Amino acid sequence: MQVAHIATWDVQRVAPDDPLDKAISLMEEHRIRHLPVLEERRPLGMISDRDILLAVGWRLEVDRSSGCGAKSVGPRRVHEIMSIPALRVEPTRRIADAARTMVDCRVHALLVVEDDVLRGLVTSTDLLRYMADYPDARFDRPISEKMHVNIRAVTRSAPLYQASRIIRGAGIRHLPVLEDTTLVGVVTDRDLRRACGSEAIANELAQVSGDLRVSATRVEDIMSGPVETLRETSTIRDAARLMVTRRIGCAPIVRSGNLIGILTDTDCLRLLAQRPLADS
Repeated sequence: MQVAHIATWDVQRVAPDDPLDKAISLMEEHRIRHLPVLEERRPLGMISDRDILLAVGWRLEVDRSSGCGAKSVGPRRVHEIMSIPALRVEPTRRIADAARTMVDCRVHALLVVEDDVLRGLVTSTDLLRYMADYPDARFDRPISEKMHVNIRAVTRSAPLYQASRIIRGAGIRHLPVLEDTTLVGVVTDRDLRRACGSEAIANELAQVSGDLRVSATRVEDIMSGPVETLRETSTIRDAARLMVTRRIGCAPIVRSGNLIGILTDTDCLRLLAQRPLADS
Protein backbone atom coordinates (compact mmCIF):
# COMPACT_ATOMS: atom_id res chain seq x y z
CA MET A 1 0.00 0.00 0.00
CA GLN A 2 1.17 3.52 -0.82
CA VAL A 3 1.60 6.63 1.31
CA ALA A 4 -1.19 8.25 -0.69
CA HIS A 5 -3.72 5.92 0.97
CA ILE A 6 -3.06 7.15 4.51
CA ALA A 7 -1.67 10.70 4.16
CA THR A 8 -3.54 13.81 5.25
CA TRP A 9 -4.13 16.01 2.22
CA ASP A 10 -5.81 19.12 3.59
CA VAL A 11 -2.96 20.31 5.82
CA GLN A 12 -2.41 23.52 7.71
CA ARG A 13 0.78 25.38 6.86
CA VAL A 14 2.78 28.46 7.82
CA ALA A 15 5.31 30.78 6.17
CA PRO A 16 8.87 31.44 7.44
CA ASP A 17 8.02 34.96 8.59
CA ASP A 18 4.81 34.00 10.36
CA PRO A 19 4.82 34.59 14.13
CA LEU A 20 5.20 31.61 16.43
CA ASP A 21 1.87 32.64 17.94
CA LYS A 22 0.19 31.65 14.66
CA ALA A 23 1.86 28.23 14.71
CA ILE A 24 0.79 27.66 18.31
CA SER A 25 -2.80 28.70 17.55
CA LEU A 26 -3.04 26.43 14.50
CA MET A 27 -1.69 23.44 16.41
CA GLU A 28 -4.08 23.98 19.28
CA GLU A 29 -7.11 24.61 17.06
CA HIS A 30 -6.53 21.56 14.84
CA ARG A 31 -4.90 19.31 17.47
CA ILE A 32 -1.82 18.73 15.33
CA ARG A 33 1.89 18.55 16.10
CA HIS A 34 3.54 19.41 12.78
CA LEU A 35 3.22 22.29 10.34
CA PRO A 36 4.84 22.43 6.89
CA VAL A 37 6.64 25.71 6.21
CA LEU A 38 6.06 27.06 2.69
CA GLU A 39 7.81 29.89 0.87
CA GLU A 40 5.86 31.07 -2.17
CA ARG A 41 4.04 27.71 -2.25
CA ARG A 42 7.34 25.82 -2.25
CA PRO A 43 7.93 23.35 0.63
CA LEU A 44 10.80 24.75 2.65
CA GLY A 45 10.82 23.12 6.08
CA MET A 46 8.84 21.89 9.05
CA ILE A 47 8.00 23.16 12.51
CA SER A 48 6.87 20.80 15.27
CA ASP A 49 5.33 21.23 18.69
CA ARG A 50 8.65 20.01 20.14
CA ASP A 51 10.45 22.89 18.41
CA ILE A 52 8.03 25.39 19.92
CA LEU A 53 8.06 23.81 23.39
CA LEU A 54 11.82 23.98 23.67
CA ALA A 55 12.05 27.48 22.20
CA VAL A 56 9.31 29.27 24.15
CA GLY A 57 7.63 26.73 26.41
CA TRP A 58 4.36 27.06 24.43
CA ARG A 59 3.98 30.62 25.69
CA LEU A 60 2.48 33.30 23.46
CA GLU A 61 4.45 36.43 22.74
CA VAL A 62 2.39 38.56 25.12
CA ASP A 63 3.28 36.16 27.94
CA ARG A 64 6.99 36.49 27.13
CA SER A 65 7.12 40.20 27.81
CA SER A 66 7.92 41.97 31.06
CA GLY A 67 5.19 44.50 30.24
CA CYS A 68 5.18 48.26 29.78
CA GLY A 69 5.83 47.96 26.05
CA ALA A 70 8.93 45.84 26.55
CA LYS A 71 10.05 43.53 23.76
CA SER A 72 9.23 39.86 24.30
CA VAL A 73 12.05 37.44 25.04
CA GLY A 74 12.80 34.35 22.98
CA PRO A 75 12.31 33.72 19.24
CA ARG A 76 9.29 35.26 17.57
CA ARG A 77 9.16 33.93 14.00
CA VAL A 78 8.80 30.48 12.47
CA HIS A 79 12.08 30.67 10.52
CA GLU A 80 14.04 31.05 13.75
CA ILE A 81 13.28 27.53 14.95
CA MET A 82 12.04 25.50 11.97
CA SER A 83 13.83 22.43 10.62
CA ILE A 84 15.40 22.83 7.17
CA PRO A 85 15.14 20.89 4.99
CA ALA A 86 12.08 18.90 5.98
CA LEU A 87 12.16 15.26 4.93
CA ARG A 88 9.97 14.37 1.98
CA VAL A 89 8.23 11.33 0.57
CA GLU A 90 6.39 10.86 -2.70
CA PRO A 91 2.72 9.82 -2.62
CA THR A 92 3.54 6.63 -4.53
CA ARG A 93 6.14 5.39 -2.05
CA ARG A 94 5.27 2.39 0.08
CA ILE A 95 4.07 2.83 3.63
CA ALA A 96 6.94 0.67 4.81
CA ASP A 97 9.39 3.11 3.18
CA ALA A 98 7.86 6.05 5.05
CA ALA A 99 8.11 4.14 8.34
CA ARG A 100 11.75 3.31 7.62
CA THR A 101 12.59 6.96 6.92
CA MET A 102 10.96 8.08 10.17
CA VAL A 103 12.86 5.47 12.18
CA ASP A 104 16.22 6.10 10.51
CA CYS A 105 15.96 9.90 10.71
CA ARG A 106 14.24 10.03 14.12
CA VAL A 107 11.31 12.16 12.90
CA HIS A 108 7.56 11.77 13.22
CA ALA A 109 6.28 13.49 10.11
CA LEU A 110 7.17 13.65 6.41
CA LEU A 111 6.08 16.12 3.78
CA VAL A 112 4.24 14.41 0.94
CA VAL A 113 5.63 16.19 -2.12
CA GLU A 114 5.18 15.67 -5.84
CA ASP A 115 6.89 17.83 -8.50
CA ASP A 116 8.16 20.11 -5.71
CA VAL A 117 4.56 20.87 -4.68
CA LEU A 118 3.25 20.03 -1.22
CA ARG A 119 0.45 17.50 -1.52
CA GLY A 120 0.01 16.54 2.12
CA LEU A 121 1.58 15.20 5.28
CA VAL A 122 2.10 11.72 6.69
CA THR A 123 2.78 11.32 10.40
CA SER A 124 3.68 8.53 12.78
CA THR A 125 0.08 8.66 14.00
CA ASP A 126 -1.12 7.90 10.47
CA LEU A 127 1.17 4.86 10.41
CA LEU A 128 0.04 3.68 13.84
CA ARG A 129 -3.59 4.05 12.79
CA TYR A 130 -2.80 1.90 9.77
CA MET A 131 -1.22 -0.75 12.03
CA ALA A 132 -4.27 -0.72 14.27
CA ASP A 133 -6.59 -1.60 11.38
CA TYR A 134 -4.62 -3.41 8.66
CA PRO A 135 -4.90 -7.24 8.65
CA ASP A 136 -1.25 -8.23 9.04
CA ALA A 137 -0.34 -11.17 11.29
CA ARG A 138 2.82 -9.39 12.48
CA PHE A 139 0.70 -6.87 14.37
CA ASP A 140 -1.20 -9.60 16.20
CA ARG A 141 1.90 -11.00 17.87
CA PRO A 142 2.12 -10.65 21.69
CA ILE A 143 3.50 -7.35 22.81
CA SER A 144 5.98 -9.23 25.01
CA GLU A 145 7.96 -10.17 21.89
CA LYS A 146 8.88 -6.57 21.12
CA MET A 147 8.68 -4.69 24.42
CA HIS A 148 11.75 -3.28 26.18
CA VAL A 149 12.41 -4.97 29.50
CA ASN A 150 15.54 -3.11 30.62
CA ILE A 151 13.63 -0.02 31.62
CA ARG A 152 15.10 3.24 32.85
CA ALA A 153 12.81 4.90 35.39
CA VAL A 154 12.70 7.80 37.81
CA THR A 155 10.90 8.66 41.04
CA ARG A 156 8.23 11.35 41.21
CA SER A 157 10.32 13.44 43.62
CA ALA A 158 13.39 13.50 41.36
CA PRO A 159 14.56 16.92 40.17
CA LEU A 160 13.98 17.82 36.56
CA TYR A 161 17.64 17.68 35.59
CA GLN A 162 17.82 14.02 36.64
CA ALA A 163 15.00 13.02 34.29
CA SER A 164 16.54 15.09 31.51
CA ARG A 165 19.93 13.46 32.01
CA ILE A 166 18.42 9.95 31.79
CA ILE A 167 16.35 10.71 28.69
CA ARG A 168 19.21 12.30 26.81
CA GLY A 169 21.84 9.85 28.00
CA ALA A 170 19.77 6.81 27.04
CA GLY A 171 18.45 8.32 23.81
CA ILE A 172 14.81 7.69 24.79
CA ARG A 173 11.65 9.80 24.71
CA HIS A 174 9.55 8.19 27.46
CA LEU A 175 10.59 7.75 31.08
CA PRO A 176 8.32 5.81 33.48
CA VAL A 177 7.79 7.30 36.93
CA LEU A 178 7.70 4.69 39.69
CA GLU A 179 6.66 4.65 43.31
CA ASP A 180 8.47 1.55 44.56
CA THR A 181 7.62 -0.79 41.65
CA THR A 182 4.23 0.75 40.85
CA LEU A 183 3.84 2.88 37.74
CA VAL A 184 2.40 6.28 38.68
CA GLY A 185 3.18 8.31 35.58
CA VAL A 186 5.32 8.93 32.52
CA VAL A 187 7.51 11.91 31.72
CA THR A 188 8.31 12.47 28.05
CA ASP A 189 10.84 14.51 26.14
CA ARG A 190 7.89 16.70 25.15
CA ASP A 191 7.17 17.35 28.85
CA LEU A 192 10.83 18.20 29.39
CA ARG A 193 10.95 20.51 26.39
CA ARG A 194 7.94 22.43 27.67
CA ALA A 195 9.46 22.71 31.14
CA CYS A 196 12.89 23.70 29.86
CA GLY A 197 11.43 26.21 27.44
CA SER A 198 9.31 27.76 30.18
CA GLU A 199 12.30 27.84 32.51
CA ALA A 200 14.44 29.59 29.90
CA ILE A 201 11.78 32.23 29.23
CA ALA A 202 11.17 32.76 32.95
CA ASN A 203 14.91 33.17 33.56
CA GLU A 204 15.22 35.73 30.76
CA LEU A 205 12.25 37.68 32.09
CA ALA A 206 13.75 37.60 35.58
CA GLN A 207 17.02 39.00 34.25
CA VAL A 208 15.17 41.80 32.46
CA SER A 209 13.49 42.70 35.75
CA GLY A 210 16.70 42.36 37.72
CA ASP A 211 15.37 39.42 39.75
CA LEU A 212 16.97 36.14 40.74
CA ARG A 213 14.98 33.02 39.96
CA VAL A 214 15.68 29.54 41.38
CA SER A 215 13.75 26.61 39.94
CA ALA A 216 12.42 23.81 42.16
CA THR A 217 10.57 21.86 39.47
CA ARG A 218 10.35 18.12 40.03
CA VAL A 219 9.22 15.21 37.92
CA GLU A 220 5.80 15.05 39.58
CA ASP A 221 5.16 18.64 38.45
CA ILE A 222 5.34 17.76 34.75
CA MET A 223 4.60 14.02 34.44
CA SER A 224 1.44 12.58 32.89
CA GLY A 225 -0.64 10.25 35.02
CA PRO A 226 -2.43 8.07 35.79
CA VAL A 227 -1.23 5.95 32.87
CA GLU A 228 -3.27 3.49 30.83
CA THR A 229 -1.40 0.20 30.56
CA LEU A 230 -1.49 -3.12 28.71
CA ARG A 231 -0.77 -6.71 29.74
CA GLU A 232 1.98 -8.88 28.33
CA THR A 233 -0.67 -10.91 26.51
CA SER A 234 -1.86 -7.84 24.64
CA THR A 235 -0.86 -7.55 21.00
CA ILE A 236 1.26 -5.04 19.13
CA ARG A 237 -1.95 -3.98 17.40
CA ASP A 238 -3.46 -3.23 20.83
CA ALA A 239 -0.48 -1.00 21.58
CA ALA A 240 -0.82 0.87 18.28
CA ARG A 241 -4.53 1.37 18.89
CA LEU A 242 -3.89 2.64 22.43
CA MET A 243 -1.31 5.15 21.23
CA VAL A 244 -3.64 6.48 18.54
CA THR A 245 -6.74 6.79 20.72
CA ARG A 246 -4.90 8.29 23.70
CA ARG A 247 -2.53 10.43 21.60
CA ILE A 248 0.49 9.04 23.44
CA GLY A 249 3.85 7.71 22.29
CA CYS A 250 4.27 4.60 24.40
CA ALA A 251 2.39 1.68 25.94
CA PRO A 252 3.60 0.53 29.39
CA ILE A 253 3.11 -3.18 30.12
CA VAL A 254 2.34 -4.33 33.67
CA ARG A 255 2.00 -7.60 35.54
CA SER A 256 0.15 -7.61 38.87
CA GLY A 257 0.46 -3.83 38.97
CA ASN A 258 4.23 -3.83 38.42
CA LEU A 259 5.89 -2.39 35.35
CA ILE A 260 7.63 -5.12 33.33
CA GLY A 261 8.07 -3.53 29.90
CA ILE A 262 7.38 -0.68 27.53
CA LEU A 263 6.63 -0.47 23.80
CA THR A 264 7.01 2.85 21.96
CA ASP A 265 5.66 4.27 18.74
CA THR A 266 9.15 3.97 17.27
CA ASP A 267 9.16 0.24 18.05
CA CYS A 268 5.90 -0.09 16.11
CA LEU A 269 7.28 1.87 13.15
CA ARG A 270 10.41 -0.26 13.18
CA LEU A 271 8.25 -3.37 12.83
CA LEU A 272 6.23 -1.79 10.03
CA ALA A 273 9.46 -0.90 8.21
CA GLN A 274 11.01 -4.37 8.38
CA ARG A 275 9.71 -5.59 5.05
CA PRO A 276 7.17 -4.55 2.39
CA LEU A 277 3.63 -5.64 3.16
CA ALA A 278 2.02 -8.28 0.98
CA ASP A 279 0.27 -5.82 -1.27
CA SER A 280 2.97 -3.10 -1.23
